[in-house]
Parts: sequence; C-alpha cells; structure tokens
Amino acid sequence: MGSDLLAVTAVVLNWKDPVGTSRCVESLLTPGGPGQVIVVDNESSGSLRQFAAAHTGRVQLIESRKNLGFAAGVNLGINSRSPGTRYLLLMNNDAELAPGCLDLLIRHAVRRPEAGIIAPVIRFPDGRLQSAGHRFRPTTGSVLPLAAGSIADFATFACVLLPIDVLHRVGTLDEGFFMYWEDVEYCLRCRRFGLETHIVPDATVLHRLSASHGRAGGWIDAYSMMGLAVLARRLGGTAYCGLAWRAMLRLGVRVLRGEWAASRWVMRGLKLGLAAGSGSGHAAVDELRSAVAARS
Repeated sequence: MGSDLLAVTAVVLNWKDPVGTSRCVESLLTPGGPGQVIVVDNESSGSLRQFAAAHTGRVQLIESRKNLGFAAGVNLGINSRSPGTRYLLLMNNDAELAPGCLDLLIRHAVRRPEAGIIAPVIRFPDGRLQSAGHRFRPTTGSVLPLAAGSIADFATFACVLLPIDVLHRVGTLDEGFFMYWEDVEYCLRCRRFGLETHIVPDATVLHRLSASHGRAGGWIDAYSMMGLAVLARRLGGTAYCGLAWRAMLRLGVRVLRGEWAASRWVMRGLKLGLAAGSGSGHAAVDELRSAVAARS
C-alpha cells in the first residue's frame, strides 16, 4: 500500500488555530500518512508560514485573505492537489490520524468500489466514541448515530477519504454552505450517483474540540441554521418540514433559557440560508458581518 499512500493528498483547513493545525499536520507526516498535505489558512495572518517552510516538499500552504468557510476553503485545497492524486483525505485541523488508519481506509476503498465516501470511526482523545456515521431524517432535520461498521447516510467530514474518480463524478463541496451541513449534502449527493458512505470500524481518528470553534461565539448558531436552510433548499420537499421543526425547537430552547441574543443569531442564520442558498456562502456571511458591524 506504500504507493497508494503517496497518491493521497490531505486537505486541512485552518482558521486562527495554528497550534491545532500544526499538531494535525504532524500526525499526517508520520509513517503511514499521505504523500501531500495542503493547508488552507482562512483569514490568514501568516502564522503557519514558518511551520510550512520547515516541511517544504510535502506541505503546501495556501493563504486566503478572507474567511471562505469550510466548503469553499476545502475546495480551494482540493483544486490545488497534485496531478498524481488518486485519493483525497479531508481532515479537520482538530483531528489526528491513529496509526494505520489511512492504510485501512484505502484498503476498504479498493475492495468496495461502490463506496464514494470512506470514513473512520471518530473518537475523543480519551477513547470515547464520538461518531461512527449517522442517519439523516429530512422530515425532522435530525441526525441519528449509528454503530461502527454500518453503511451510513452521511459521515462527519472531521475525516473522510474520497477516491478521485468520485470527485470527477459528483463534484466538489457545495459552496452555498459556509460551515455545517455540507457533509450531509455531499454524502446524499453521492447516494444519488449510486455511491455509498462506508464507516471502517478498525480505522480510528482522534478528534478534539477546535480552539477556533469557541472563538466564533453566536456565529455558530447562525452558521448551523444557515447550513440547514441551504440543505432544505437543496433537498426540497419534506426537508422544509425538518427545517421548520429544527428552527422552532432551537428558538424555543433559547427563549425558555432567556438567551435572547442567541435566538437572534438563530434567526439571522435562518434568513441567510433561505435568502442566499443559491449563491456563495462566504459572500453571504460577509454581507451579514458588515450589517451586524454597522448596527453595533
């Protein structure tokens, strides 16, 4: 499998978390890791330049002046892959490969060509199970956890392996999303092409909570609701029922808790997703940021 490992390009997205990103990339550079690592630095301050320079030849740093969000940022990395890439490994910057994980994912991809998305089991650093794939119910907008080894509706993009021929058939991530729910849409899109999402039970990735996540504040509510609204637009039909239910539930919880500011962020995200779902997610977020700044 050595040559197959060299034909893997990993894409890691950074947003103001150089320490976590460096740790993630270091785990990818150990024996058994991919041949190339592309780091996309959203809203870059140049904090990763020294790290990338120390790994010239294997790590490529792409600096974006703007925060492109997850989908557009990952696509920037995907489109910068080397010509010999046969597999893409999409990794969150707060995740680390366990030994042998990538080899197991590739072996599964070779044996099971019907798999469009191949994912490991995601665990917390202390070993507790975090994710082994999910079912998605559009009528309620809910996600249900599965046991490891299942064929899932979707896998979290904390870590997934994507054969390059799947990319050619299905396309890249939907940039109408900014952050959250783009993984659900992509896996469901693969299914429309007759491709499945497989979880490999013996492959493991350790996943911490990102330091950059905590810095986003109320925007997390906005991004999540925006993503669900964009997903409803993409799926249509009963997915709008799920969107309405999730929006009312989320708003109800925050109102009962007296979290009025949080409820406003939910509504901002809902309006953003319904209004801008057919355009660029990061452009819509930029407009909202400008509007919020003007009112403050």
